Amino acid sequence: MSSYRMTCAAATWKTQGRRDIGLEAEKLLKRSIGWDDEVNETKPQKSLSQARTFRATTNVSELEATLTELCGQLSAAMEREKVTAATLTFTYQPVDSADKSKTVSGKCYRTATDLTKAAMPLLRAIGQKIRKMSVGVSKLTPRPKRTLDAFLVGAS
Repeated sequence: MSSYRMTCAAATWKTQGRRDIGLEAEKLLKRSIGWDDEVNETKPQKSLSQARTFRATTNVSELEATLTELCGQLSAAMEREKVTAATLTFTYQPVDSADKSKTVSGKCYRTATDLTKAAMPLLRAIGQKIRKMSVGVSKLTPRPKRTLDAFLVGAS
């Protein structure tokens, strides 16, 4: 290869390389100051849950109050996300062993009352000292939008 061709190739590479580096530097600068041209679509949630760790107890009234509170918090999260659930999972941790869970499916869970009614029998069936519990929902679907017609039909 002649020295002229080598010089032209080197000059072309330097010019093209600088252009590529310049574009990359511009992208990095934009990202560093929070500008982002890419659209990041958020993926829908697959599940939601609320958990609580507490002093180990067998006191049913304390556990029921904690469960009711967790169900209320979970219901609020479902309302924010505008979803309903088809599966409820109640998880607890006995003092002397690993987490255990029980699942209930087949109903549409929308409110704190629905969640509490489904989870309370699971809690009452435990009969041992526990120190942690959680309530979760999965198989989430968007809440149907309420229309004036549906409201009026439901009212009559």
